[in-house]
Amino acid sequence: MNINAYALKRIVDSSVSKSGDDYIAKIPSMMSAQEQHLLFLLSRDYYSYEGKIIDAGHFLGSSTYSICAGLARQAGKQARQVFSYDLGIWYKGWTELLKKDGWLKFFELFPECYELGDLESFIPVYKRAIAEYIDLVNIRSGDLVQILETEGFNEKIEVLFLDLCKMPKINHATQKFFFGNLIPGKSVLIQQDFLCDSLPWLYINLGYFSDFFQFIGFVGSSAVYLFTREIPGNMLNTDCYYDLNLEEKEKCYDASLALVSNDYNYKLCRLAKLKMYHDFGETEKYSDLLREYENYPELQAALNSVIDRIGLGQYY
Repeated sequence: MNINAYALKRIVDSSVSKSGDDYIAKIPSMMSAQEQHLLFLLSRDYYSYEGKIIDAGHFLGSSTYSICAGLARQAGKQARQVFSYDLGIWYKGWTELLKKDGWLKFFELFPECYELGDLESFIPVYKRAIAEYIDLVNIRSGDLVQILETEGFNEKIEVLFLDLCKMPKINHATQKFFFGNLIPGKSVLIQQDFLCDSLPWLYINLGYFSDFFQFIGFVGSSAVYLFTREIPGNMLNTDCYYDLNLEEKEKCYDASLALVSNDYNYKLCRLAKLKMYHDFGETEKYSDLLREYENYPELQAALNSVIDRIGLGQYY
């Protein structure tokens, strides 16, 4: 294990146990406290200004706040090290949903959320939530695919936090424009949605590039990897979800699932294959997997949710 892998393993272990300096962002989050602690420790103890930090999928600011709070505790901090991406659009029903999900404190701090209408930008709320650290952040709001296709990204990346790969085209864009800027032996990838029942392209993508990343561990739903060696350009352009044949997709998918030792989490991640089989017209495989999962009572709620989203044409 090289020195950076060892350092990352210590940070992951500390985040899981939340030992050492305790840190929980003041902003409520869909991430766990352990995941917020991970981002804090990475930016405080691991980040060395060799590249930028990508905060892709900031929502109302908990990931940005956690990252910047760590940076602020470094001596000689530099401005605009964090590139923060999000579509930044509020959807009808989120207000009531988040209030039920323990976000009342956030609404008390930022009552303007009550006034947000359907498809209105929440970026002004985000900016106020991270106001004390806003000089550290380059905010890039809007459609990530369009932004990257138009502007590209030509900076080295030291920390790549992904929490927005909810569609295959977004997942492909992060691979195409970010992976080529990672620093071998140094850069860390955090895929926040790894333990999920609905995003098969994540597992295919991570399996496809498994020779270039060393898996470090899980923190909450996040999988943490060290980037180990440069990826050939032709691989960066491969759209793993659509360009690979089914056998190749299954092989990559199963390589990612091999990292999951917990039985419930393994079944949860494998459930996303239903979406893959549906998308590529694999009716028999879809039916076989559906019948299998009907025998797992602990996963019935997740199964029903996946089937509903497939029927509605929703990704997540």
